[in-house]
Amino acid sequence: MIKNRKEITYTLIVAISVILSLSLTTAFGVTPIYWKDRPLIMSPGETKVVQIILQNMVGERDVTLKAELIQGKEIAELIDKKEYLIPLGKDDIKANLKISISKNTKNNDKYTVSISFTEIPGDKGKMLQIAGSAIATFPIIIEEREAKKQSSALLISVITFITLTTLIILLITSILMIKRKEKSF
Repeated sequence: MIKNRKEITYTLIVAISVILSLSLTTAFGVTPIYWKDRPLIMSPGETKVVQIILQNMVGERDVTLKAELIQGKEIAELIDKKEYLIPLGKDDIKANLKISISKNTKNNDKYTVSISFTEIPGDKGKMLQIAGSAIATFPIIIEEREAKKQSSALLISVITFITLTTLIILLITSILMIKRKEKSF
């Protein structure tokens, strides 16, 4: 039961505000290819370009995002641009980040890179503007390649030894079986 006109007016204003705000909804996604449980592994002296995927699959309009590197500035830099236009329905816009590791970096050193993407409001003349923001963060672990090469070479040597040993055993067994069959005839 609604008691008076003021309550009816207030209820209508709130309902209309909610309905109008729903039609202005925008959303965007930021997807790094590395994350906490899947860190980027690099070696001292190595440089790599890492892509962060931007998408705009929900809403009613294109979205423009401003990128800002907020952590890891000593090893990372945005290499193509600082603002990205993501058309509605696109899920494959790439933000490129160049990661450069110094040759003097020690094995097992760790870095964290964080990049912020903030929506730039499209209607600059309006007084109240709400903009979304997302942060992509991923770790970088330094591992020397020489250790990887040595462990790979050791693994190949072990596999080769096992394979050759197995072949020799099969060959000796085959020869013995053939000789046994010849004696039984």
